[in-house]
Amino acid sequence: MKAVVAFSLFLVPALAADLTMVPSKVPNKPTAPAASLCSPCVQLDGQALNILLNQILNAGVVGGCGKLCSHLKTKGAQTACDLVCDIVGIKAFVNALNKTDLDPIYFCELIHACKAGPDDAHVDLLSVQLNPTTIAKKDTLPDSGGVTVEGVLAINVTKETGVGEWEVTLHGPVVGAQGEIGGSFVLADGLKEGVQNLGVKLTVQDTDPDPGSSDFPVTFEPGSYEFRFHVCQGACGSKHPHSIDFGRRSANFTISNTDAAFVV
Repeated sequence: MKAVVAFSLFLVPALAADLTMVPSKVPNKPTAPAASLCSPCVQLDGQALNILLNQILNAGVVGGCGKLCSHLKTKGAQTACDLVCDIVGIKAFVNALNKTDLDPIYFCELIHACKAGPDDAHVDLLSVQLNPTTIAKKDTLPDSGGVTVEGVLAINVTKETGVGEWEVTLHGPVVGAQGEIGGSFVLADGLKEGVQNLGVKLTVQDTDPDPGSSDFPVTFEPGSYEFRFHVCQGACGSKHPHSIDFGRRSANFTISNTDAAFVV
């Protein structure tokens, strides 16, 4: 049985291959969606841009957009690349690749697939609510079915944002995960003004050893776990123009080794 961690929007895959993420709360819908090219463009993540850039450096641009995009690993990435490249033109596409340091959002802004956000955008991160806040260790064992924890971040957007992303990461005594447990989700339409929620669900469950895999089994040890949200205009951590870090908010849940005992 696999460990399942839920969180979404345009998914940048979690670093652990066994952990997947789905959303429970998404931003308010805009009255006017982003430019039609923005959503497919931001699906070209840093790994895809790196593949394209290496292909250009090693072999040049031979055969146009279709040939260049065919080197991407998935059909979805190839289709998105082909669509964007054909519309903006191979020259503009390649020029932008050489200037973006593998930042997908900035790349899409440079080729005008996504409109850059305003420099005075503002979002207040209000609070994080978790449900449940306490889990019995026995309920996380491989044959238990696991426990689904929902984390909801309340935000107040006082000045709407442009294209950006929100991230969620889990910090705690988990053993065997292949890297940090977490996901990032692109906001192609930005965030519109008003109070709203961003939410994710996480199913906490250990895995059994897999004789056919070199991966270690995942074990959620007893202790405190921090559920950390991060919201940004542009890519979080980006130093490019129009990027804004609105900050982080977190809350904790506990896995307890003590089983409740009832005496009649």
